[in-house]
Amino acid sequence: MDRGIDPLTPNAHPHRLVIEESGHREIYEILEDTLVVGRDAACAIQLQDHKISRRHAEIVRRDGVLHIRDLESSNGTLVNGLPIFRATALADGDKIDLGGNSILWVTEARAAMSMDRGEPATATAAAPQPPSGHTPPPSNVDRTPVGDRSPRAAHSSRARLIVGTVTIMAIGGLIVLRSTQNDSTPGTGATATPVTPERSEVKPPDEVTPFKQAEPLQPKLPVDTEADLLRDFELAITDARFGAATYVLQRLGQDRRGALKTRLDTAIADAAGEVQEQAARLESSHGKRAAADFIKLQLADFPAASGAHTQLTAILLGLTRKPATGRPVVAKNNAKRETPPDEAPFKTARKPIPPDVLKKAGEEVASADKALGEHRFKAAEARYRQALALLKDVHGPNRHRRHAERGIRRVAAQLGFVDSLISSAGTDPGRLGRIPHISGQSSKVIRIDHSGVTFVGTSGPLRVAWRVLPQRAFIAILDKAPLDAESMVDAVSWLREYGADEEAEKLLVRAYKKDEAVKPRIDQALADGRQIPLPEAGFALLDGQWYSPREVARKRLNDLIEKSVKIIGDDDADARADAIAVLMGLGDAARSSLYRALLMRKAHLKERLANGKAAAAMSEVGDLRAGLEEARASALELIFDTEKYPYPYRPPGASQAAFEQYRTHQPIVDERVAAIRKIWNDERSAGVPDFVHEIISEIRQLNRAIRESAFGEPTADPAAWMMHLPAQGERLTIRNVAMSEADRTRIEKAASVMKRNAANPGEATRGEISQCLITNEYRVMMGRWAVRLYDPLVNASHGHCADMSRLGFFSHTSPVAGKRTPFARIVKAGMAPSGASENIAINRGPLGAHNAWVHSPGHHRNILGRSWRLMGPGNVGRYWCQNFTVSDRNVPDAYDK
Repeated sequence: MDRGIDPLTPNAHPHRLVIEESGHREIYEILEDTLVVGRDAACAIQLQDHKISRRHAEIVRRDGVLHIRDLESSNGTLVNGLPIFRATALADGDKIDLGGNSILWVTEARAAMSMDRGEPATATAAAPQPPSGHTPPPSNVDRTPVGDRSPRAAHSSRARLIVGTVTIMAIGGLIVLRSTQNDSTPGTGATATPVTPERSEVKPPDEVTPFKQAEPLQPKLPVDTEADLLRDFELAITDARFGAATYVLQRLGQDRRGALKTRLDTAIADAAGEVQEQAARLESSHGKRAAADFIKLQLADFPAASGAHTQLTAILLGLTRKPATGRPVVAKNNAKRETPPDEAPFKTARKPIPPDVLKKAGEEVASADKALGEHRFKAAEARYRQALALLKDVHGPNRHRRHAERGIRRVAAQLGFVDSLISSAGTDPGRLGRIPHISGQSSKVIRIDHSGVTFVGTSGPLRVAWRVLPQRAFIAILDKAPLDAESMVDAVSWLREYGADEEAEKLLVRAYKKDEAVKPRIDQALADGRQIPLPEAGFALLDGQWYSPREVARKRLNDLIEKSVKIIGDDDADARADAIAVLMGLGDAARSSLYRALLMRKAHLKERLANGKAAAAMSEVGDLRAGLEEARASALELIFDTEKYPYPYRPPGASQAAFEQYRTHQPIVDERVAAIRKIWNDERSAGVPDFVHEIISEIRQLNRAIRESAFGEPTADPAAWMMHLPAQGERLTIRNVAMSEADRTRIEKAASVMKRNAANPGEATRGEISQCLITNEYRVMMGRWAVRLYDPLVNASHGHCADMSRLGFFSHTSPVAGKRTPFARIVKAGMAPSGASENIAINRGPLGAHNAWVHSPGHHRNILGRSWRLMGPGNVGRYWCQNFTVSDRNVPDAYDK
């Protein structure tokens, strides 16, 4: 099984999905951090609702928090009733709507929660079994294994619809899907092999505290401004995400009427018209089934409440219904009767487009285009009008109709321009001056008429027809002729015929500046030139260029992205944070730009670090840490090797072989510890400028932004020791070089503990304080945590030394009642220790005792215990004692006091 859903495994506590219907549960385990929800069989969670897109939404777990992101679905994804346009974190009680019908509740994991109905699941190998004596209803959940779905099974699954509610909640470490559908409601929750946990994992309802449903929380989405919503609407229209556009209109309060609603309806109608045309072509070339399959695929892109959806559905039914046979209907009493009129087969309100009509219309348009190219204007207009007549009974948008209408406007514009030119310059064409015409020649114009332009030639008049007039001649005439704004707009059609689109749009700018009243004609000329429907709001003139509403939205978006990306490269931290927030708010539209900008900023900062004056000195110290780590690993490996470095090691308590191992390896231990001490005592140091701390802080912020905002992975950081510098003002030495956050915490904690030991040693004597200091210096040098002087341990160790001195014995086992073992002595001192260990020695001083212990394998390992945090040294005369423990359960925060 794959796609992130697998059977339960014993003793594991991942999130799980549990689907329950009428007391019947099926449990699924989620193993991956990314799940896709949708209708497609490839989705991890497949929901067969026609309002849900094939890949509708993505659920991602990052740092233990679930996020949901809409995958540009047709009908959008809502959290707490509001559409989302970017990845949104899910909190306890959040409500998710997918497609209008499927509702998911997401909650944090809770202990000892139960469902408010149903029996506990039972353990089986394949499918869940009902409670004893209970016959389960037919399950509506597709039990085909996700990884083994056959084409037939996949098709069957896709044919189902979900109508109901799905609930996800955490129950005793489970994420539970609870369906509120009744037995007769078909549906499915997720396509995966069902498994069941052991009975003990899900308690019956009477054994647990009933779960009280959480109160709905307030929406947690950021509040979008009207400008944000308008931008989102533009982007949704541009990308044909009509469901998302509808949601935005609802938030703007324009979902019933208004200019934006009209724009949306027009866009949906245009798209539906394209679908109808394509379906008609498929029907004529491949048959009704191919056309019906195509419409089925396209239906999900249209809101269910739209007229386009209804229209396409009607066409689909017309394609898929069998024709009436005229046979009589047999009644239940076996009597034959004729089919009454009201039982006649269903007929669609509109007939599908006849393929022969579309074909003829296409031929007429092609003939008209040819005539227009030859400047046979009357013939071209007649052909275009004939195409429109053929299409008069074809409802909805049609590409041949749009082409013919544009063609008629081209004919009118080109003829209108010639008429205007004749009117304005025809009476005195010579005032146009010399006009370049055929290659290398230019001369004055003698005559302008509908057939062409006549120039002064070397051997008489030179007539050049309009269809062969060079572009440079036409543009020169435009520049010199006294044209009004209307004529300039007409001339655009000629320029586009030359392929001079850039000059055409510049001429429209001139026309607009000359007379703004021609703006409607300019809009139509721009729409025709770009072969798009005329935008209701027209085109906008920005920076000397014409932009459609979609292009305006994209331009403003691109300008905002470009401006924000530039700011990210600046050193102003506040401005940089604002720019990152802006790009985050733009969601997927700016994600790649944000990712690149953050990576470029990080690369710049790394370069500044590498080229800084302090870089060489800092690297000289920081690079020592690699050698220190290697030396530590080598020494600790041998110290904790109980075969090469055994304890006990002296006969008769140990074999001669063990003694030989000790004699062989103790000198090696000493050599390796000496190598560590040599590096540890290196006196080199380096100052860390403040700007280095600032750069490291910013790199950390960039890494977080890259992961959380841009959903990418950051590039490599500077050296590990550079990312974990000591506090500002401290010089960098080998003793405070850290390789990770945990390492930095250990080093800083060690310094703090040793200062507190010196300032507040408690009941320890001078010799005991010295012995603790020697132990801590050794532990810290070896990469261990420093231990805190702790009075109960000090008293236990000191008392044992006093007993050994007074009674004349030397052993971990004491003859004193109630103090027989180290653990008993520690407990008697008032502790509840978590783990304990003891070292004893007879020696003249604290350093001598320490040297004796580090030359005894068992004592050596005791001193270097990884988990020790509390210590109690003891000394009476020549008797020395150490007691270590992890913590005191009676005083959990003893280490930090």
